[in-house]
Parts: sequence; C-alpha cells; structure tokens
Amino acid sequence: AMYGSNVLYEGGLYVKTTLNPTYQEYADRALRTALMMYDQRHGYRGPLATVKNEAAQGWVAAMERVRQERGVALYDDQSLAVIERVSPKTDIVLMDGSRGAITPEGMSWAKPKFTVGDVVLVAPDGATKGNFKLLQIPMVNGGLVVMDPHTGKVLAMSGGYAYGKSEFNRATQAKRQPGSSFKPFVYLTALESGFSPTSVILDGPVSLPQGPGLPMWEPKNYEGDYMGPVTFRTALERSRNAVTVRIAQMIGLKRVKRVAKRFGLYEDEVAENFSMVLGAKETTLLKLVNGYSMIANGGRRVSPWFIERIDDRNGTTIFRRDTRQCETCVVPAQTNVSAIAPTLIDERERVLDPRVAYQITSILKGAVSRGTGTAANVLNRPVAGKTGTTNDSRDTWFIGYTPDLVVGTYVGFDTPKSMGDKETGGRVAIQGFIKFFQQVGDAMPVKDFRAPPGIREVAVVRTTGKPLYDGASDEESKSVIKEAFLTGGPIFKPQNELEEELKDQGLQEGPIIEPEDLGDSTPSTLSDEYPQ
Repeated sequence: AMYGSNVLYEGGLYVKTTLNPTYQEYADRALRTALMMYDQRHGYRGPLATVKNEAAQGWVAAMERVRQERGVALYDDQSLAVIERVSPKTDIVLMDGSRGAITPEGMSWAKPKFTVGDVVLVAPDGATKGNFKLLQIPMVNGGLVVMDPHTGKVLAMSGGYAYGKSEFNRATQAKRQPGSSFKPFVYLTALESGFSPTSVILDGPVSLPQGPGLPMWEPKNYEGDYMGPVTFRTALERSRNAVTVRIAQMIGLKRVKRVAKRFGLYEDEVAENFSMVLGAKETTLLKLVNGYSMIANGGRRVSPWFIERIDDRNGTTIFRRDTRQCETCVVPAQTNVSAIAPTLIDERERVLDPRVAYQITSILKGAVSRGTGTAANVLNRPVAGKTGTTNDSRDTWFIGYTPDLVVGTYVGFDTPKSMGDKETGGRVAIQGFIKFFQQVGDAMPVKDFRAPPGIREVAVVRTTGKPLYDGASDEESKSVIKEAFLTGGPIFKPQNELEEELKDQGLQEGPIIEPEDLGDSTPSTLSDEYPQ
C-alpha cells in the first residue's frame, strides 16, 4: 500500500521485521499441538486414502500422489506411511522407503481398524528407532499471537494449522466472539468506577427485558449454579456470568463500550446490550492480544506492528517505525563519549491507571492459580490470563501474559459449530499457550509482576475480602492472600471519556474563570450573598 507492488518486489528493498524466528517456530508448533490434542479426543476419522497393494517402491510413489492430491503439509518429523501389515504388528512403509511400526501406545487414542494399503500420518514415537505414533490432520483450526507488550511488536503469529498453505490468517482475519476473555475489560471499567477487588456482589439469577414481545434474557453461569454473595476477585477468577452482567448494570453499558473502544477491541459501533459484556461482540485475536498488552504494560497505548525499518537499494532508510530522535545515539569518534547512554523518551499515551492495571493483573494471576486457567500452573512461573468460551463451545480462547510477553490463542471450526461438551478455553485453547512457554523454557527468566507506586497490599481472606480475624476458621486462614488496594490521588481516566460521562449525566463543564476575571470585588461586598 505504501510503495506499490513494483517497488516491493523489484526495488531491492531491505525490510526488517519484528519477527523472532525462534518464537515463530515455537508458535507454529504449539498451535499445531493444541489443535491435534483437541482433535484426538474426538476420535479417528480413518485413513487419508487407501491404495493398492504394491511393492515398497510402489508404496512410495502412491504416497507422493496422495500427498499432492490431498495437499498434505508435513511438519517437523511427520511423514505419510502406508499400512503394510496389520498383524501381529502394525508395520508401515514410510515416504523414504524405510520401514517401521506403529506402537500400540501410539494409536491408543484412535483404536483404528487398519487395512493393508491405508495411507496415514505418523511421527516418531519415543527414542526407539522404527517406532511411530499415529496422527491425523485436525479439522478444527485457530491462531496464536506472541506480542511484546511494551512496544506492540508482533514477535510471532500463526494463522492456522497449515498457515503457509492458506491465504486466510485466523489471527487477524477471523472475527469471532471472544466470550469471557472480554470480561477483564468490564472489570477494569468497574475498578475505574469505584469498585475494589473486595467488593461483594450477588451471584444469583439475572433477568433482563429484551424488548416488546420478546422473552426475558436470563444469562446463566457456565456450571449452571450460583454462589450467592462473592467478592469482585472471585467473580472474575471463576468467570461468573451473572455477576458480570450485574456489575454492568451498576456501572452502565456506555462506560463498558468506551473502554472497549479505548483498548481498540472493536472497529465499528457496538450495540448497547448486555450480551456484549459476556463477549458476544466479535473481534480478532490480534486486537484482543493488543488490548491485554496495554494491561500488561501498566496502561500505556501500544499498537501491533510488524515492520521496523525499510531501506532502499542505496541503503537509505525510507521507513522507520520508531520516529523518536536520539541525539546521543551517534557521536563523533574523536569525542570518546560512546559510553553515554541515550535518553529514551516514553511517548506512549496513557490509557489506564497503572494501579488499576496492576489490580486486574493480580486478579488474572488468581484466575490462573485457582480459577478457569489452572492448566497453566504446570509452567511454574507467574502468569496472568483469562479463558474464554462462547455458547455451545463454538469458540475457545486463552490470553495470558508474563511481565514481558503476551501470548493469545484461539481455537474453533472455520464454519462455526459446537466443539463438544466441556471443550472450554481452559481445556482447548490454553494448550497453545502452555506448549509455547514450555518450548521457551529457561531462555526467558522467571519474573513476577511489580506493583506501581500507589498500591498497598493488604492480607485478606480471599473468599470474603475481609482481614483475617481472631477465631477465624482453618479454611479462612488457609485462603489468605495479599490484595491490592489503591492509595494516593484519583483514578486516571482519559479526558474525552470524562467529558462524555458528564454529558451522559446531563452536566456541562462551566467556563474556566481566571482570577483577573473576577474584577475588584472584595470579601466584604460578597459576604452577604455568598457566605463562607
């Protein structure tokens, strides 16, 4: 769009991207693994094809034909194989003509009934040479995005199982309902409006009118139960739908809409209905990851970007993403002042009070520790995150972050349909997040989130939000946590939103009166009319 296709492909440009090749490899593999884990739970669909019984070399040619006709993409150490014998072992011939066997453990998920000539997908099973496990190409698909929350750099992005063979990028182009992964933006709106993590809200039935002639809307919690009075923290950690709707009633939908717009989750206008607060309005994975990045970095605006710099064929920089000037970055050699560190100016716009960002992060850490994202505890590192599951499990999400990295995953069928009972974001999508960080391993230092100035952490009973008291039960004593409370000045909100709230309330800001505009009036002449 900037330079035209002729310049792009024939102009000799040098393009530096934000891509981290190692992270990209991890992201592709993590997404494929998550998709396969879901797919295998739903059974074996049969071979890719069945070919005639031939000699070994004939098998090889037949497999290549199947690969080309079916457009099979092979990743890592995958291979096509032909079933050569089904008893007493399941012997196979691979694409390179070598032989092996599928182990009983390697096909226990499928319980297949093979026939000689079946073409299947396999990969090595364990360290023993010649042992293989059965795989199958998943029908479900998804996306995975890795972002630096401090800059907005997209470090890796996988748009689907066979992303390289498709022009459809599910990370940027698939608009799907985010479900409960939208809820943190409702709760941070409430924190901006005066709620605290220990506020108590009723988790009980909610019934709202939908309009003339329509039945009442009665949102249910995922489990179908109600917990009674619960703390603000518990409601988000456990992703309680009824509490979320009740909070939205208290703070108003207009405020939630403004926050969603502030964080760039939606491009078009959002209808004012309460299903929005449960994630019914569609968005993309990239937008959602970017929104979480602004929470993770303490409330500074970032936008996703992919290209850092472009130089022309002569080495002249014609595009640079970071346009800040740095006077001390290049100094004459004779000055011998190369040790001077450049002064970096933070030009990022403030979009969220850093104290509120920390409160949400603290609660989302709890969502991983004991809420809907507990599967991520296997990583043994501080992680904040939120799952998302839409009606009938049509879309599943997990957006998680550490202090320096945000990783979001989405899984669902391209043509929306139910993924099955109990197939949730905390079971399906979260596996992409887990597999990515397991590959990163010790290469990323384990760091905890740091509280900004203006946060006071107080020991409270998590289930009640109250300080621990003498005579507390053993259960209460075991559920003590450090809760984050605000100290200092008022909560930051963008000026344009403050002005809109005043208009909503029917209030108008008066003219600014400077001291010189008051004339020569004295206290004595005003005291009768305006008593102190």
